[in-house]
Amino acid sequence: MSRRRSIRLPGYDYSLPGSYFFTVCPQDRACLFGEVLGDGMGLTDAGHMVAAVWKALPERFRGVDLDAFVVMPNHVHGIITIDRGREGCKVDLMTESIRNRFGACRHGRMAAILLVIGLLGAATRTVAAESATPARRPAPIAVESLRWASPPGMSGVEAAWAIGSERESGPYVLRVRLASGTRVPPHTHPDVRVTTVLSGTLYVGFGDRFEEGNVVAVPTGAVYVAPAGVPHFLWARDGDVFYQENGTGPTGTAMLAH
Repeated sequence: MSRRRSIRLPGYDYSLPGSYFFTVCPQDRACLFGEVLGDGMGLTDAGHMVAAVWKALPERFRGVDLDAFVVMPNHVHGIITIDRGREGCKVDLMTESIRNRFGACRHGRMAAILLVIGLLGAATRTVAAESATPARRPAPIAVESLRWASPPGMSGVEAAWAIGSERESGPYVLRVRLASGTRVPPHTHPDVRVTTVLSGTLYVGFGDRFEEGNVVAVPTGAVYVAPAGVPHFLWARDGDVFYQENGTGPTGTAMLAH
């Protein structure tokens, strides 16, 4: 690894009060903090986080004043002023290891500077680590993995909960298969159900009596809505039908007496 040329002033005691300029870069100089937009910067969430750390420094260290500060796409510049006369040489949050290494008083202000740069550096490392974390991947639910069951007393009907369940609160997805010729008698649901026909043609009617002449064909890909509490009936007249119902639970099915 090549040795960097020091830009520090030879012979200067950096433990003295004064204003100090610093630059902090993320690992590999990755552009994590935003992009230049015209005459300004459009900050990312990471850029806003670093800026927030900077603004909070006077609350964490006594005797520290902030001057100019700028966030660039892959680095930050800042000027920090250490005022020993105002607060003596006490620095909040000075760790024992820094006290032992730099001394409790004479080098306390230099320790503060190191802590400041360390805080901003830690923020950049955190952002770099988060950006390197693999993104969450979708977890598809295959039809083959669903648990199908027939409602009591209803032959030719199979249903499976893809998401949620009848008793759970929140959105649910219910898949239903009707064998050719199956009729589902009039019934109601306590919530609004949005039905999408996935294959076949589903015949749907509204009313408290099953009437063959009072149905509407809902072909593959079409959607219909059954309002909450409205009686409706279904018919797989022309062949097998596969459809999906979406709603918000808890839900249920109340069959009408006939």
